[in-house]
Formats: sequence, structure tokens, C-alpha cells
Amino acid sequence: MSRRRKPKEVLDFEREYLFPNGFRETRVNGRDGTGSHLHYLNRVTHKRIEVNTRLNREVKARLIKENNLVSNKKVKGMKKNESPTLRRVRSGSLQYC
Repeated sequence: MSRRRKPKEVLDFEREYLFPNGFRETRVNGRDGTGSHLHYLNRVTHKRIEVNTRLNREVKARLIKENNLVSNKKVKGMKKNESPTLRRVRSGSLQYC
């Protein structure tokens, strides 16, 4: 895997959505690692995602919706001891927000 600079949008998307959902970078398109797409693989479900290096708001929203990605940001109203991506339901079980 090559060490190349990624745009800020891609780095933020990785930290907020991909890494908490189990995705890791597998390869970069192109022989020398300068391709326009980054490939991610979920190590548990073996699901693959391709992310363009020119990531904008609409594409980010589409990737989140298609792959059911959950953010790791803190949700308002959550208790400190609860996971930020889970919420308690009346039955006592946890449910994704």
C-alpha cells in the first residue's frame, strides 16, 4: 500500500464513517498509487467500497445511505456511558440511531 496524501474530505470520511464501521483501506487504483479511487474492505462482512478522491457532499450522502454507515459522532441527549452510535429503546435493547 502506498503512502499518498489524501484530501481532507476523504480523511474526515474515513475517521467518521469508514473506520468505526470496520472498513480498512486495501489498495489504491493505479500502479504507482496515484489513482483517483480508494478501495476499502470491511474485514468482517467482506463488503467493498470504492471512494473517489474528489469526495463531495452528495456522493458522501449516497455512500452513507447505500452502505448503511453509522457515524461515530456524539449524538445529543446521549449519556456518557453509552456508545454514541447506539440508543436505548423502551424494551431495554440497543438500537442504531
